[in-house]
Amino acid sequence: MLMMSRQRYMHFDTDQPSPVVLVADPDDEVRAGLRESLASIGVQVRGYRRGADLLRGIESQAACVITELKLEDMTGIELLSQLQARGLDLPVILLASDGDVETAVEAMQAGALDFIEKCNYERLLLWHVGRLTDRGALGPVALQA
Repeated sequence: MLMMSRQRYMHFDTDQPSPVVLVADPDDEVRAGLRESLASIGVQVRGYRRGADLLRGIESQAACVITELKLEDMTGIELLSQLQARGLDLPVILLASDGDVETAVEAMQAGALDFIEKCNYERLLLWHVGRLTDRGALGPVALQA
């Protein structure tokens, strides 16, 4: 996994409440990594192993949802559909360890904001979440292997 350097260039109002992002991923390490990465831009993460748990803990003020394509109890696309069925118009970003073009197209047609392969996800997620939460534009960010 690529790790981002700690040197970031951010511009956001620290007096505003921290935005909340909901993350559904069965992998504890992925959830912890996202929590750490998004904290660096002033965003709180609520992590869930299963889609049903996220749906029970849904927060209407959440900025977005980040979900693994393959959850323990449903797919990320099914989670997106259930959010839409509840009338929740939250941006949803799907992560996939082994996604293919057909699944990516299906996710985008279902209304996903993006479909990102896990092998290269951290910088793109920070950009999306930063943009969605007005948590500043990331300037030059050095990627380290």
